[in-house]
Amino acid sequence: MLGLAFCLVSGCNVLAPKQSNIKAENCNGSGIDIDIKPVEFLKLGDHVYYPSEGFFVEEEIYRGQNDAIRSCLEEKDKGETANVFVFSYSIDGGSDKIQRVQVYGREYDDGIILEDRPYCCQSGDSIDHFTRTFGHKRVHYPNKSSAISVDKFMAELSELLIKNTADMRMDKGNTVYGTYLLKYIDGNDLLYYEFTINTASTVKVNARTGEIIDYNFDDGIPDYFDD
Repeated sequence: MLGLAFCLVSGCNVLAPKQSNIKAENCNGSGIDIDIKPVEFLKLGDHVYYPSEGFFVEEEIYRGQNDAIRSCLEEKDKGETANVFVFSYSIDGGSDKIQRVQVYGREYDDGIILEDRPYCCQSGDSIDHFTRTFGHKRVHYPNKSSAISVDKFMAELSELLIKNTADMRMDKGNTVYGTYLLKYIDGNDLLYYEFTINTASTVKVNARTGEIIDYNFDDGIPDYFDD
């Protein structure tokens, strides 16, 4: 996924999530600073949402790629009825021309990203909406009010991060940094926070109970460089 530090869409809205920032200096006397914040969304058209950082790029790889992606999303927004959070894309083309743009997303409802309801779209076709790449119907309809605040499990999360700094990419000195999203899997009625930590590491926390349910710490260096 490519990076963006500012809004490129004219008239877009910054949608500041109501979750909390996690910020602590010299956490637990460890010498580790923690700085984690919720992902902020921007809205394009009536149904398309994307992260305010990390989607469009300031320095394009292909000339005109930001405009091509934006045009594709604007076209698909016209006939879409569901809200879609888009998070990545691929581009086919050369230095002088873009042949195709493909964008990937998930359904977005009441501040929650529905992980098992994926969507995609492609430029240049005759379809004026996203393609649903799932066949099941929703069974559960959670709302974000059922999620506890990250403050409730901040101590446990901070302890886990501090214990695993040796396995992470510590590219900002003694600071552990990152972002998080509220996600849901309909198949097993799981509402959870997903944290992206120091670029290459992830932690998942049950958003109803605060229990840490999964984590993977990685320095982002391919294994063959470690041999």
